[in-house]
Amino acid sequence: MTKPEMGAHLIERAAGWDVPVAPVLGDSAYGDNTVLRERLHDLQLEYVLSVAAQTTVFTAETSFIVGEAKKGGGRPPSRARPDRKPQSIACLVAECGTQQLVSVTFRDGPDGTQVTSRFAFLRVRAGNRFGGRVPWPPRQEWLIAEWPEGRERPTDSLDLQPARGHPARAAGAPGAAALEDRAGLHATQGRTRP
Repeated sequence: MTKPEMGAHLIERAAGWDVPVAPVLGDSAYGDNTVLRERLHDLQLEYVLSVAAQTTVFTAETSFIVGEAKKGGGRPPSRARPDRKPQSIACLVAECGTQQLVSVTFRDGPDGTQVTSRFAFLRVRAGNRFGGRVPWPPRQEWLIAEWPEGRERPTDSLDLQPARGHPARAAGAPGAAALEDRAGLHATQGRTRP
């Protein structure tokens, strides 16, 4: 059993317990697994999961269209196909540039010190199909990428969460920090800062 499979199994078991529901947080070993994210979505659980910069996604503008039947017969197409190729998260965030960044102030330290940083909030769809075990076309999720002032590129801290509302509006904090606060975690646990 893989780490994401074990995590999903434990989360599904805990979802049946009579305890308060908290957001699911995890590193890229979990976040890069589209099947795990689909299982969390099916359980209607909120999550913020880190993803690797090389993980591929489709942009929100991608259209998934079933092609027309070919002349001369044959079986007509039935699967929707994307109108463009998926791209790595690192390339997508770099292309968005600094004009799409939103400055957000949030609590970062145990003493409640306020920190301001810039974030890109992009709607994306998973760029892999994992052998047909996830819905096609894939559903939208929020990609949250931090790009601090004065840096040439975003940090390696990239997170995905369900596409419900805009994550920057959650308690005036970026999605990860807001959910970590709700879960009672210190916002820097398990994270590195530049």
